[in-house]
Amino acid sequence: MFHLPELFAPILAGVGEMNFETFMKFNLLGSVLWPTVVVSVGYFFGRQFPTIHRFVMPVIGIMFLLTLVPIFFGMYKEWRKRKNILTEE
Repeated sequence: MFHLPELFAPILAGVGEMNFETFMKFNLLGSVLWPTVVVSVGYFFGRQFPTIHRFVMPVIGIMFLLTLVPIFFGMYKEWRKRKNILTEE
């Protein structure tokens, strides 16, 4: 969910002809702020709610499994396409 800006920001910076030095400054700032904020929030919630892992870990597991669905779907489509090509010959 949060990775879309990460993916498109460098492309948009290039298309918008952003100065390389400015891009690197923002890139460095983001590479320091993002993990700091994420780790701090995790630490805060971990201290406030010691049993939160019981609820978070199943959600993380489900999210991981959902990320595998497009991979297997793509593999299945490719397999079907190759199977159809072989049967047509």
